[in-house]
Amino acid sequence: MRIHHNIHREKVLCREVLVDHLGMVSLDVNKNRVAAKDALQALKGGDLKELCSMFELPAGISRSDRISRLLALGEKSYDRLVRLSRLVSFGYCAEDYVSAREMKDILSDSGLYASGSKHEMFMDAVTRDRSPAAPMLAAMDITGIRKTYKCILGKPPIESESGLRDEILQWLDFKPYVKAVEAALPKTYPGRELASTLLQTDQPILVPPIPLIDGSPDTRYPTSTQYDVAISYASEDEKTAQEITEAMKEAGLRVFFAPYELAHLWGKKLSDAFKETYGGKASYVLVLISKHYALKDFTNFEFTIARDEARRRKEEFILPVRLDITPIIGLHSDVGYIDYSKGGAGEVARLIKQKVSARTPMIPRLSPTKSIWPAFSKENRRV
Repeated sequence: MRIHHNIHREKVLCREVLVDHLGMVSLDVNKNRVAAKDALQALKGGDLKELCSMFELPAGISRSDRISRLLALGEKSYDRLVRLSRLVSFGYCAEDYVSAREMKDILSDSGLYASGSKHEMFMDAVTRDRSPAAPMLAAMDITGIRKTYKCILGKPPIESESGLRDEILQWLDFKPYVKAVEAALPKTYPGRELASTLLQTDQPILVPPIPLIDGSPDTRYPTSTQYDVAISYASEDEKTAQEITEAMKEAGLRVFFAPYELAHLWGKKLSDAFKETYGGKASYVLVLISKHYALKDFTNFEFTIARDEARRRKEEFILPVRLDITPIIGLHSDVGYIDYSKGGAGEVARLIKQKVSARTPMIPRLSPTKSIWPAFSKENRRV
């Protein structure tokens, strides 16, 4: 009877926690929708029409129609809508400080056909899921950067030139209002995910989610990834990437370096293969940041995958190695990085070996042991 009483108590507590968590998620989704609506309302009707076309939506005849149809895409689209809308707003402010010749060069370097007005060229890049913001900022003088900063952020530009660029790029890299499940859990349940059975209130909870203290190998299981490190780089930096790869392999690390995976990649759809590799198959993604990396389509694709995966993980995932000082959209200025010029491939390999070795790949099981529930054996469980 005491066991069943405890189970009932834990069941009630967990349901209360779940209700609180679902309430927080509801508030977060609403905030994301408001952010998306505000960002869309700052755009002109023609550009809203372009965004509707991008999502294969009928544009309607008014701005309000287009905003409503974009918002109707649902909560999974809010983050992307804010990012796209902010990028278009950036275009309004920044286009005056980049020449038509510079805009054409920026788009041509990204493999896009450049024609029409500067805004038409800019919107063509946006609707193809490309962001010319970083190279545009690199092409501007300090006056253009300061005026663009004030235009989009509405405050005096008091930072240095590099600081202003970084803050603009951070603004473009919108962070949605998403809280981790653990934020809703009481401190007596550290790191424990809510069981799926909690969503079915007519089912009893046989095992209350009490964290186990026993850390012996038989009460733990390892997480697994195919690679310790996946390296993302521009083709111009392949020699450097290969040197780092060789140094990491000598350190005993499992490394994904595309030229060494030709047999594995042969015949596969590369976009799908790279989504898996730079997503869940690697413990870390090593990014070689350079002026070439910022402009390549495929590096942008790889970095976007890695950034999305980083949001799902609780620990650092993207490890930047700077070959120069080029800013990268989505990489905040306060993220720690390694300067390749100061240590070379050997130092990068040594440091990442330390990170891989230091990260404990073991997490507690959820099942109880006999030492905790001596009378709750498989034979006398009852639903």
